[in-house]
Amino acid sequence: MIQKLKFAGLIIISSLVALNHDQIYIFIVFVISVLLSFYVGGNKILPRIKPLLLVSIFIVAINLISAGNITILSRILNGIINALKLISLSLVVFAYTMSTSPAEIVSVFSFLPRKAKVMLTITFSLIPITLKEIEKIQLVQKSRGYEGSSMNIVTSLLPLIMPLLNRTLKRAEQIGIILETKGYA
Repeated sequence: MIQKLKFAGLIIISSLVALNHDQIYIFIVFVISVLLSFYVGGNKILPRIKPLLLVSIFIVAINLISAGNITILSRILNGIINALKLISLSLVVFAYTMSTSPAEIVSVFSFLPRKAKVMLTITFSLIPITLKEIEKIQLVQKSRGYEGSSMNIVTSLLPLIMPLLNRTLKRAEQIGIILETKGYA
């Protein structure tokens, strides 16, 4: 029952953040989500904030370019509000997943067919594995002397993304074969 209430709270908070345009409300939710994430996740939140900040800068830049019929200050403010929404949503989901086990999350979806529950279980179990793979790849790249450049994000992420994609696709293929042999196809 607690899991269903937590999930309902996640859906309600996410919907309110996504649909609300009040700047003060968005800022309050942002501060609460940051505090909640640090309380639940501790230092595990820090590596996840950096990509969110990069995406936030990108969102503000897109708002500056695309909304041509309003003032520059309004464009910047809209970009910041949208970035705060994205960060708040990400941090609320992070706090939910850190405070809830994968089995509890899957139990919320007990109304789904068996195959969908298996899919959710595999997905939730692969997220931490993928994050550990990223850490391993970064460690290997550092031991080889690779230093990422903050000037060009795409080229600095390629040595991380290519091995990660390779390992993830291999793992997905293995899981697919296992599921097929067990009759989930």
